Amino acid sequence: MSLPGADIAHSAVSTLKGILYRVRHLTASVNERPIIVVGNQKSGTSAIAHLLADYGALSKTVDIPPLWGYNGLDVMRGDLNFDQIVHDYPYFFSKDLLKEPMMTFFPEQVVARFPTAKYVFVARDPRANIRSLLDSRHLPGDRKTLREEDRQHLSPARTLLDGEAWQIPADNYIELLAKRWVRAIQGLRSLRSSTSKCLLIKYEDFVEEKYQCVRRAASALNISERSDISEKLDVAFQPRGSHRGENWEAFFGQENLSLITTICGDEMDQLGYDRSQRRPY
Repeated sequence: MSLPGADIAHSAVSTLKGILYRVRHLTASVNERPIIVVGNQKSGTSAIAHLLADYGALSKTVDIPPLWGYNGLDVMRGDLNFDQIVHDYPYFFSKDLLKEPMMTFFPEQVVARFPTAKYVFVARDPRANIRSLLDSRHLPGDRKTLREEDRQHLSPARTLLDGEAWQIPADNYIELLAKRWVRAIQGLRSLRSSTSKCLLIKYEDFVEEKYQCVRRAASALNISERSDISEKLDVAFQPRGSHRGENWEAFFGQENLSLITTICGDEMDQLGYDRSQRRPY
């Protein structure tokens, strides 16, 4: 039960935040030459974006709410114009570094609007990526279909398992997420064909040596070191999953694990991921 006046106070704070953002959007100018970080959700984009920006003392936008949920899918399908989003919400696009995973799925529109930007694509082994997507929502990975009590963990505004909205035909939720991972990697190929300024970072390489990975990426992006990030390297920018270190088959079961490696196999090979690997890297 909320305390007396708590709901009123919360409403007032929300109203003030809304006014503040409207003022910011009215006075902000779009940065036409940002660094844009993309990659499938839960692939490490938050950690890498934060650390890169902090390393170079860059201003940053690490999430762009107008592109969340079904809005982002409308842009992907061409029902909503990305240029219009940028025009209507310039404050989010005014920073030195922009990170928003949904931009992974309409890269042609992003490059057309930001042709002089530098791009960073963060890739992650699909087994780890899908496990993290499910784990963050307390969902299992070893079922053919989710139960009604499982779906209670999904917000109605979230599009995670809405195959129709994603325009991805799939018989079950693991197939849907595997095909979505492939679509994200297709976004990488599209970026590389649209611009020469696209840097690939594999999340596994980042985890192995975080500082050196950030340093190499910064050098490739011509970002000078302006801040010590050593105390931030192990900050959990997103909640850690409870099954993080569990072997793949224990989490997915043999059938679902095989489904992922079959659907994602060609792209995994291209990125150097070992299909026979049984535990997280």
